[in-house]
Amino acid sequence: MKAGSYRMYAVPGATTFQVSLNSELGVFLGVTEPDYTLDVVKVEVPVTTTDNEVEQFVINFASDSTGVNMDFVWDKIQVRVPITQP
Repeated sequence: MKAGSYRMYAVPGATTFQVSLNSELGVFLGVTEPDYTLDVVKVEVPVTTTDNEVEQFVINFASDSTGVNMDFVWDKIQVRVPITQP
């Protein structure tokens, strides 16, 4: 993927989320659907639950032996997106 600016969006499901990077910029996602043909990366990742409740939506980054994980956390839900170099 080329360096540049992208927007990220997620499509939630009961057991998985689809998380996408999209090259369409300048459009507020809450008003219009993204142009799905401009998706650069799309991954489907599992939803897990945690014991700790988080009141405010948080995005955390943490390294492990395979690369970096981007975690979306809120309430008792966590969605982990692994980020690795090709």
